[in-house]
Amino acid sequence: MKIPIDLSSDHWVIRDEKAKVQEYRGKTAIFLEGSPRDLRPGLAYFKDLVFENGIIECDIASSVRRSYVGIAFRVQSEDNYELIYFEPHRSGKWDAVQYDPVFNGSNTWQLHHGPGYQAEAEIPAKRWFHVTIVVQDLRAEVYLDDASIPSLVVDELQHGYGKG
Repeated sequence: MKIPIDLSSDHWVIRDEKAKVQEYRGKTAIFLEGSPRDLRPGLAYFKDLVFENGIIECDIASSVRRSYVGIAFRVQSEDNYELIYFEPHRSGKWDAVQYDPVFNGSNTWQLHHGPGYQAEAEIPAKRWFHVTIVVQDLRAEVYLDDASIPSLVVDELQHGYGKG
């Protein structure tokens, strides 16, 4: 079942005091900057949608080259969730796309790195690109644009099998 998500819905939880819904390159988007006050990345998630297994599809863009843009899923709380993110400034490098399980508010990419956690990919800056994440039990496959082969395959999601 495909569930479209309205970006202007009041069901969004947004952790970013500068966040806003605005137009960017022809599409309506949630714009996040992050919070310099507490050094945490911006985070937005839909509070009344429980996701366990399935397909997440969205378009992502960064307005600047040096950025970290991604998708949080199976969100248990603002401090515990699975995260797939993209770095336009690392485009074409071995770590342009990354899986990073967030535990107690801490990003853990230093502990979870290498094959199965990071992968080479072309990540554009200042334009939209399509992301598809197929989640099944402990596995996640990340596809970019119209690719038929995943850019990244995570065989063991670190929060275990769950929903959020």
